[in-house]
Amino acid sequence: MATSSPLRLDEKLVVAAATQGSLEKRTTPRQIEYWAEIGRAVERDLDARALLAIREGLARIRVEPVRAEPVASDDVFAEVDLARATGTLGDQVSASTIRYQASRSMPGLLEQHHPDGRVETGRFRDGQFVPLQG
Repeated sequence: MATSSPLRLDEKLVVAAATQGSLEKRTTPRQIEYWAEIGRAVERDLDARALLAIREGLARIRVEPVRAEPVASDDVFAEVDLARATGTLGDQVSASTIRYQASRSMPGLLEQHHPDGRVETGRFRDGQFVPLQG
């Protein structure tokens, strides 16, 4: 369920959102939400310097499809079963320096527990753990 809270927004942003929103058949608030969704989707790949370069016309974005090798679940389970049968599964699991568990405070996310006691909350994306920002 979405909640709303009052925000102060720059008038130019609101006018631009109203203009773009009318072209895309979105309300002004929905257009601003849409822009925020785009920002959240690309923030891990574009830092502040890259965004500034794009805005100034010094760089451009090129979208390329990611071609990941498919993983057969049967192969994964066979490897786990083999490790279990040979008695090495427990050693492999306990040898890992970082542990993961479901987050109780943020359902749907994971907690990454580091050996130094640090805990980060996030999710896996493209095989990499991505901590929440902020």
